[in-house]
Amino acid sequence: MANAPPRPQRPTTSKTLSARIGTLSANPASPAVKMGTVGAPPANAVDLGMQKFAQLILFGIAMIAIWAGFTIHCIWRR
Repeated sequence: MANAPPRPQRPTTSKTLSARIGTLSANPASPAVKMGTVGAPPANAVDLGMQKFAQLILFGIAMIAIWAGFTIHCIWRR
């Protein structure tokens, strides 16, 4: 066991930077487009405050339903 064979070594690969780095193609077709609105919001726009309030109400209903189910389950097990 004095002269153990050397372990094989993986060849090292050097990563080369591509000309396409950062984009999907070498020459982007068009620059980035910024979307925006001009003027008043549309009639069907949702009020963010009202949406958050509705989400809070639904969360409360879900919590009540979960705890009610848990309580009923514990009562019926007795």
